Formats: sequence, structure tokens, C-alpha cells
Amino acid sequence: MTEAKKQIVKKFIGHHVGLTNKILIDDFVNYMKHNGIHITPQQFTTLARLNREDGITQKELANYLNKDYGSITRSLDGLEKRDWVRRKDSLKDRRTKLVFITEQGKKIFNSVLPLQIERNSQLLNGVSEKDFEQLVTILSKVRDNSK
Repeated sequence: MTEAKKQIVKKFIGHHVGLTNKILIDDFVNYMKHNGIHITPQQFTTLARLNREDGITQKELANYLNKDYGSITRSLDGLEKRDWVRRKDSLKDRRTKLVFITEQGKKIFNSVLPLQIERNSQLLNGVSEKDFEQLVTILSKVRDNSK
């Protein structure tokens, strides 16, 4: 690849976001393992969502996580095996499953949250509040433009 082509790639938002995303996922998993907790970012985000609003549908959870229904089903299977969530049939619609966080899931969430806050602070070292707000604004615009 020529130097000119390499420079073009560096101007793609997906290049920078993709690299950063991979680094942040690996960092999260390793940081949590270092602290004795085996959890993925998606598992943590699932628990965080259910901790905020328990008893949502699998479809709502899939939309929130931007995942397809099949991958959410597989993810929830694993979370149920760990006794972090449970699913129940909806009383309104038998085809719909509602997802609830268990006491064990709440315990894990509450142990991960302060670690995640601490690590987030470390990762943002040297990034001003204004720069962070600008980053969030830019990423929100990119997400909106992709719809």
C-alpha cells in the first residue's frame, strides 16, 4: 500500500473508532480480570441497563445494545447460566420474554461499577471535560448520520 493510500485510511472515522473500540474492549476485560471479575463490556452494559430498568423485553434490550435478536438470545443464555439474569414470559404476549436482573447480577454490577468508573477516569487522563463533551457530540452525530 502506498503512503498516500495509508494517509487516506487514517482519515476514515471507522478506522479510528474501530481501533479504539478494540483497545477499549480488551482493556475492560483485562482490567476486570486483574480485579478478579470475568465479565465482558456487553455483559456489563446488559446488567447496567437492567439495573436501571428491570423487566424489559429482549427486543428492547437488543435495540439498546444495537444487537440482533439471535445474538441477544445467546448472550442472555450465558448470563442465565451465571445466574445474573432471568427471563420470564410476558403476561401480555406469550411470544415475548421479559428480562430481569437477579440478586447475583446486581452484586456483580455493583462490584464492577466502581472499577469501571476508576478505569474510565484513568483512560480519560489528560482529556478535558470540554474535549470529552466534544467527542461525545461528534460520535452522536456520526451515529445519527449512519441511520
